[in-house]
Amino acid sequence: MPNGFVVDESNMPEKARQFIFEVLRHEAGDDAAGSAFNAAMRLAGRRAGLLERRAYGSDVEFGLSIVCWWPTGPSKPESYVTHAHLLREYILKDPAVVDSLIPDATLIMSRAALYELQETGRWEDVFSLTPTEGGESMY
Repeated sequence: MPNGFVVDESNMPEKARQFIFEVLRHEAGDDAAGSAFNAAMRLAGRRAGLLERRAYGSDVEFGLSIVCWWPTGPSKPESYVTHAHLLREYILKDPAVVDSLIPDATLIMSRAALYELQETGRWEDVFSLTPTEGGESMY
């Protein structure tokens, strides 16, 4: 995993895992929930690595806030929701592609900065729909 640590899911309480999957199934659908979870965990590990520390629950929450609507995050305008859906389509094909779609600059920003970009619909400042290391663009 580039620039990060592996997040140890074995320490995640089962109730927390169930809650996360319930939200993901509601937001992304049954087929995409597992891929969205894996992508969020990859992002959490990358974020922790970039911040040069171990991963915390807040890193997982940060990753989840990028790949789907997350209850602690802001409501998002339709333009952001539409583009986040396209991001999940990429992730559904290959969760590892998230590494080429989410820049390091996004992962080191504060949660408040991420939420501000999401609230204003500035998805292009959060993620790209053109992989940086090969792959096809969604456009």
